[in-house]
Amino acid sequence: MAQIDDLPPLREVIRRHGLSAKKTLGQNFLLDLNLTARIARAAEPLDGATVIEVGPGPGGLTRALLALGASRVIAIERDQRAVAALEEIAARYPDRLEIVAGDALEFDYSAHLGGTRAKIIANLPYNIATALLINWLTVEPWPPWYDRLVLMFQREVAERIVAAPGSKSYGRLSILAGWRTQPKILFDIHPSAFVPPPKVTSSVVEFVPRATPLACDRRMLERVTEAAFGQRRKMLRQSLKTLGTDPLPLLAEAGIEPTARAEDIPVEGFVALANALNDPHFARFDSSWVGTALPLLQAGTLATMAFELIAPLYLVWLYYAETADRPGRLRALCNRLRLRWLWIGLGVAFHIGIAVFLRIGVFPWAMLAMYPVLLRPAEVSRLGQRLRRMLVPANRASSPS
Repeated sequence: MAQIDDLPPLREVIRRHGLSAKKTLGQNFLLDLNLTARIARAAEPLDGATVIEVGPGPGGLTRALLALGASRVIAIERDQRAVAALEEIAARYPDRLEIVAGDALEFDYSAHLGGTRAKIIANLPYNIATALLINWLTVEPWPPWYDRLVLMFQREVAERIVAAPGSKSYGRLSILAGWRTQPKILFDIHPSAFVPPPKVTSSVVEFVPRATPLACDRRMLERVTEAAFGQRRKMLRQSLKTLGTDPLPLLAEAGIEPTARAEDIPVEGFVALANALNDPHFARFDSSWVGTALPLLQAGTLATMAFELIAPLYLVWLYYAETADRPGRLRALCNRLRLRWLWIGLGVAFHIGIAVFLRIGVFPWAMLAMYPVLLRPAEVSRLGQRLRRMLVPANRASSPS
């Protein structure tokens, strides 16, 4: 193993500071200094560069970045045990290593840099790698405060990032990465290079930001991709219904066949869909209200179910009461208020709302089929009442006075 500086070997640093990798922090330490130098060289030139590193651990990549000429390295480390090891590196490279003890997901990068452009080079903790990448890909304004990302991911995640349309790995992450950057897998790293060794191969991925990505509202793009890949096996004419607008004119505006599936549409197609959805003509309502209104809908559903349990008993009682010509105050009041039509109308409205907006399957539609059956006793009751009105006067007229 090549020695890039005169600091102690990484295994000795780990032993002295008790840096056993924590699974809860997604830690897998890369101890091969040849590999850390290779990762650092992938982001060259480093001379005079400002570099942000997330999760430096014992500092193997940190040492490579400083040895290859980075003028400033900002190392963000959440594990307090690693801070002491990083301070030894800071003493070796005075005024060039800044240690930030904190959470990389909450760190304000732009404010900390103060207008200076930077590179992000990191062996990311696996448990927050995707979340960090999405944060960096969605920064505003664009072009971003960084000029390159060189990041390590699990091989499976790396394949999703660079996947092309038509592949099984193609998805929302592929579109977001391909829309604003040019991602490329540089090389793989075998599990044996890490301590402890992970169960999967890792890959180093380079992201070069596009100076002028296709014009698009990021939030609309996220809505479209979420809807499309939420049901990726369905045709877009079906999966895009969750956007709250008719998908057919939306697809026509974007120039996409309604029978196409999400995994076959390139980034340009999703950008066109997002732009079409952003048109006020198509953006009729935001379906995100469903989550806020869900408790109300659930309460309404329970009330409807109570009506459905009580109403058949009431209708049966009403039928026999009318047949026996014993109207009573309750029946008269119910007829006056027409409650039997009220509960049927409420039930139909709630079930249609649940079926259309919450998309919970065929059960609500099956419940709708009950209403004609439940209506039948009421209709029979009305028919019997009309017949009595017609027949009773005739009988009275024919009887002897």
